[in-house]
Amino acid sequence: MNKTINDLNDSQVSRLLRQIKDITFDELYDEMRSLKSKVLGLLKDYSQSLSQKENARQLNKQIKADAQVINEEYSVILDKFNQSVDISIMSIDSVAPLQKQEKEMNNMFNLIEEFLEKFTGKKPQQNLFTSYLSDRLSRSGISRADISVLDVNQRIEFIKSQLQENLQNKKYSQIIILETMEQLEQASRAEKIDNIKSIITRIESTMKNLEDDTSELYQLLTKALEQCREKEEELVNRSIVEDKDLKRKFFDIALQIKSDLPKDHQGRKVLVSMLFEEAQDIPEKDWYQWITNKLNN
Repeated sequence: MNKTINDLNDSQVSRLLRQIKDITFDELYDEMRSLKSKVLGLLKDYSQSLSQKENARQLNKQIKADAQVINEEYSVILDKFNQSVDISIMSIDSVAPLQKQEKEMNNMFNLIEEFLEKFTGKKPQQNLFTSYLSDRLSRSGISRADISVLDVNQRIEFIKSQLQENLQNKKYSQIIILETMEQLEQASRAEKIDNIKSIITRIESTMKNLEDDTSELYQLLTKALEQCREKEEELVNRSIVEDKDLKRKFFDIALQIKSDLPKDHQGRKVLVSMLFEEAQDIPEKDWYQWITNKLNN
């Protein structure tokens, strides 16, 4: 590919991302399902041949030939999985569909791997699709927590659209619907835990005034509250992941600086964990200089 991401406009990028999804998931998902069906069919044939006590030598020869074909087709699929365009332009939207079928894809990969181990002696790799997905996520700077937040945002948007449909229904309060829609809009954009907590409190307050209401509106408010609480949980989970990543990055920098100090330098005795606690208010961009200064004082 000669063009870089900077050479593409928004519509071209969107189209390219759709192509990535098609290449790395939709098409290959169908190919894996086809290969899985072929393997299951072969295993059934082998079982029938054994029960009918067919010629063992001939059966072994056939199994060897079948395994070779399966291995070749499987290798082509693996190559396709690894031949994707520049991973740096992938987004959460393009990766999310892969995660939804992760368990099923792993089961198919594991079946093929076990078949080839049994009949070719090839060392199996368990949950290969998870490894593939984790690599794509890592190289694109996307975390699984980011994808979970995206999923709940989409559910929040769906509830908002349901409220929109009831906006003209005179038996429901238009003020409540409009306020809740605005709160859901804020919830889908919320990136801070405190913000989503505030939205949850406001929806709970609205519901308290309608607690004897059994209408569809109250049910929609209940769903809205559930999704906002889920958004809060996902933001907490993402915060935990980000905190761990941040801590690991700080430790990597500090340990590298310590290792560059002379062997008898006093800075080598400083605990990195203590430095990390002291550095809570230090911007990440200033870590290197701050750690260097601390170790040399």
